[in-house]
Amino acid sequence: MDTKHNRSCINLEIGELIDQYEMKQLSEAQRDLFENHLMDCEFCLQELEEMAPMASFLRENQVEIIRLLDKEEKDIAASIRKFYMNPIIVAALVIHYGAFRAGSESDTEEEQRFIQAREAIKRKDYKGAINILKKLTKESDEKWEYWLQLGIEYYSDRQAKDAIKVLKEAIELNESLYDSHWWLALAYLAEGFVEKGLKELNWLCDNASPKDKFHKEAKKQIRKVNEIMKASKEG
Repeated sequence: MDTKHNRSCINLEIGELIDQYEMKQLSEAQRDLFENHLMDCEFCLQELEEMAPMASFLRENQVEIIRLLDKEEKDIAASIRKFYMNPIIVAALVIHYGAFRAGSESDTEEEQRFIQAREAIKRKDYKGAINILKKLTKESDEKWEYWLQLGIEYYSDRQAKDAIKVLKEAIELNESLYDSHWWLALAYLAEGFVEKGLKELNWLCDNASPKDKFHKEAKKQIRKVNEIMKASKEG
């Protein structure tokens, strides 16, 4: 990512996913996160428009480009130039070589297990997914994606107390994740911690764009909680 993007993106940590998003290399959770980011970040939207022709070329000619890039680094630009006669695109391809090459290789064992967890979720086998995700968080404890997904599955399996613990870990790793605050709010409310739940919902209202789905859902949830509390007092 260039320095211009560093200065202009509203959330650099999420904005850095732009190359992988354009090359369709993100996990489902990462893709959803980045697409939510696009709702507020005009700069990233513009970046995607500018990257589209290059990304399309890379995807369409992936096999041949990988073969060419297997040569010594000094031959990379010359090899690509034979394939695509545009010096600007050649330079861009060389810059993006690392991200492109990483996405072209076979999934690692870790990625395969995460895919297995996602497949278990689709089958509503929450306990199976939880077992896989627990191992992943132990082996890669700095990946917020695993902590977030584990928290969601704990909540789905009606284990709100455990969900609270791991979702707080996800937020510690990446405080700007709307998903983590949303699920943490639900888990708090499920455990009867109304004030803590409302705090997370209010955080979403303060930080998410009014057009964002999390902002809208948080507003609805706050109204619902207030109505329940009012009815309880009147009863």
